[in-house]
Amino acid sequence: MNALFSSASAESSFRRHTAQAAPFVRLGVSVALVLRRVFGSRASKIPIVKIACRPLEALVAMHNAATTDGRASATPNATECEVHREILDQVWDLCVVGSGPGGAVVAATGVKRGQSVLIIEAGGPVNESVEHHSVAQMMADFENGGQEIAVGPSPVPFAQGRTWGGGSEINSGLYHHLPNSVATRWRKAAGLSAEQLNVAVLEVEAGMPVHKQPAYSLGCYADSPIEGIRSALGWKGGVIPRWREYKAKGFTHFGMSSTFLATAIEGGAARVTRHRVTSIMVVAGGVAVRFSGPSCAHELVSKSVSLSAGTVGTPEILWRSKLARPREFSFAFHAMIREVAEYERIVNDLVDIDPHQAWSVDNQFKVGAAVSTPELLAATMAQKGLPYPTHPEHCAAIYISFASDGKNGLFQVGKHLYPYFVPSRAMKSLAEDAGRVLRDGISESSGRALGEPKNGYSTVHVFGSLPLGTSNVVDDNGVVRGTNGRVFVRDASIIPSHPLVNPQGPLMHLVTALENKRVDA
Repeated sequence: MNALFSSASAESSFRRHTAQAAPFVRLGVSVALVLRRVFGSRASKIPIVKIACRPLEALVAMHNAATTDGRASATPNATECEVHREILDQVWDLCVVGSGPGGAVVAATGVKRGQSVLIIEAGGPVNESVEHHSVAQMMADFENGGQEIAVGPSPVPFAQGRTWGGGSEINSGLYHHLPNSVATRWRKAAGLSAEQLNVAVLEVEAGMPVHKQPAYSLGCYADSPIEGIRSALGWKGGVIPRWREYKAKGFTHFGMSSTFLATAIEGGAARVTRHRVTSIMVVAGGVAVRFSGPSCAHELVSKSVSLSAGTVGTPEILWRSKLARPREFSFAFHAMIREVAEYERIVNDLVDIDPHQAWSVDNQFKVGAAVSTPELLAATMAQKGLPYPTHPEHCAAIYISFASDGKNGLFQVGKHLYPYFVPSRAMKSLAEDAGRVLRDGISESSGRALGEPKNGYSTVHVFGSLPLGTSNVVDDNGVVRGTNGRVFVRDASIIPSHPLVNPQGPLMHLVTALENKRVDA
């Protein structure tokens, strides 16, 4: 067994997990393993070498801390195709590519309007027995096992969902309205009135339960470190509503699979899971959709197609379909700097996240709780060169986020597109300010920031590869140019600018408004 790992099963899980990673991540892991063999434990302390070795140690720590074997939740590799002939022979009114929040809204809307709807999803249904926010879940329900990066001088790790229901099934369900200034910008980019967007908000909220976590169920988060930071800095914020219903014991989380997708399926929509759309082509009478599974390839025709395959996945389909070129895509994200804060009291239940968030008065910075389950807390600690704490319940991973700014886009390697990002000088300066603000806030709220200041960015919110109002590939309705109105984009790709809040709710509002506008036109 390699000395890095606490057990043979941890090493085995690590090997399987890294085999899922995006190519640049796999390359980085290979380089780091070589450096670790050459320099030993000193690798994480040598200034240049530790840039490669700290991420490796974070990944290893996560698997060492895992309490379950990831094999139990691995998505089964079907050897026989489950796509029935009648699905291929039918000419569908609407084919929805991707089942995340954007695609789910479109599917439910199409069924409501009497259309025949087919949903094609690259992932499979969520395994409810798998622990939330665990390594096992990452391996089963995330694109590339949750191991993707935007390439650049300071690589930006990010994660995307790959499951029935998309990110809504695996995120924390925090629900926001857009800040007024951002809402105005989005309406202008999409050609929407305030009334159109307001109607869309009400429609979305009618389809999903949204509640604040009641005080009786907050537990240790009733004395939230985020609230302490907010108060110390004089910022605004509080408990953020979530896609949940709370009961005396526990709660029910509502993702797309139990709401909008359930409505679509109950209304007659069909679905194909574990198949990925590779390309589309406008033909007489509709759009030819090519898609493939583990051991099969198919083609069907639909009168219209909604592309909701994600910030990277949707551009990749358009590029393969010769409907756009790589240089026409962009890339944006909420940049996050994370610190581990230690308090004398319990601030982490090691299961769920603290639902408090805080914003600076000018909305430039947001502070919130990162997921701090034992596995992910171990990874964050190792990334900072720290051992796992004796009392993890006294430690919380806390982030400060701000808008990305710099040279960005997607580039081609083989048959795939990958994001790149080079931060501007202004963003580098903002990041330094953000790090100081976060550490000061932790200190002023009776906490202690552990380890050295965090270097580099990460993110969980990527968007804007086809931003409405500025993209040359889609019009202000998200319709792909050159497709006679038959192909339109309905995912985070079309977000016009940084939402400054968790984007799921605002994206669903935008997509609903665009769908209403498209039908009314």
